[in-house]
Amino acid sequence: MNGKRGARVWAPLLVLGVGLLASLGLVSVEPSRESGVEAPRAPVVPVVEAATGILQLEVRAQGTVEPETETDLVVEVPGRVAWTAPAFRAGGYVRAGEPLLRLDRRDAEAALERSRAAVERAASQHALAKATLERRRTLRGAGAASRAALDEAESRAAVAAANLREARAVRAQVALDLDRTEIRSPFDGRVRARHLTEGQFAGRGSSAARIYSSEAVLVRLPIASQELAYLSLPFGPDVLPEAQPEVTLEGHFAGQPHRVQGRIVRTEGALDPETRMVVAVARVEAAASEGTAPRSPGLPIGLFVDARITGRVLEGVIDLPRGALLGQDEVWVVDDESKVRARRVTVLRADGERAWISSGLEAGERVAVRALGLLREGMEVRPQAAGAES
Repeated sequence: MNGKRGARVWAPLLVLGVGLLASLGLVSVEPSRESGVEAPRAPVVPVVEAATGILQLEVRAQGTVEPETETDLVVEVPGRVAWTAPAFRAGGYVRAGEPLLRLDRRDAEAALERSRAAVERAASQHALAKATLERRRTLRGAGAASRAALDEAESRAAVAAANLREARAVRAQVALDLDRTEIRSPFDGRVRARHLTEGQFAGRGSSAARIYSSEAVLVRLPIASQELAYLSLPFGPDVLPEAQPEVTLEGHFAGQPHRVQGRIVRTEGALDPETRMVVAVARVEAAASEGTAPRSPGLPIGLFVDARITGRVLEGVIDLPRGALLGQDEVWVVDDESKVRARRVTVLRADGERAWISSGLEAGERVAVRALGLLREGMEVRPQAAGAES
């Protein structure tokens, strides 16, 4: 009984075991199939086609606006300040020849009157001496006067003539001193600083004010010495007008942009020993003003400005995105077999987002512009025009 029951238990297990072994055998003898995974494809690389063109070079610099002409108005005769003009204040606009300050003129006027009297007196004495000399010459010719008397008359006439000249010179000097009691502006401009006020005594040589001309302003622009080649700018004190590069100056003042045009008129004669840069001097002339307003260059003195200097025009230059550069002077070129090759080039300039190549590339060649660090020499790629969708 027990034997039959054991057979009923083990029989199903035996069948399952045989089936499992059979299935394993089938798997072991079945031929292996391919996985179906495709081989890696060549990577897509954005490229641009090299094309030659014309490049207008530009040099950027920064500087501070300075007056071209600035001077101190100096008191030439002593006196007390009796009057000042309304424009005689810091920041005031002044015209050429406009009176700015007057000293007390009374002492100078009295001196002028005395000098006039002295001239009249000397002129009278000179006239008398000349008449006496003429009479002595007549008498001497008639034998009625001695030689000594004639010599004495000649001497007195000469002294009288000298006294007259001296009196006239004194009168001219006094008149000049009287004129100098009034200080005028030598040019159209603005008052930078005022040093004298009404009632104050001014000694000879003291400064009344400091003013600067509004006819033109200068901006000193430090430029790297190698960038001077972009400008064709001679290294010297003056540049001929026809060779002066144009410059655009732009700054912000009181929340408003200020932009004017000028020219580079000269370079300073030495390299800065610390920065190794050359200073180019830009000049901006005043523009015509409406009505009675003074002429103005349009840039406040002391304003910090950015400058863009127009440089040389170059032909046959290749313009590439800055990202096409591998290091300082290499690019990846995709050849006709769609393989990348490293190429050394001459970089004329790399500025902002662009790079300009003067040699090492031919027009029509394809240059990789992205993923440069993933490329290897001879790698096969799928070139695609930069900007096109994959």
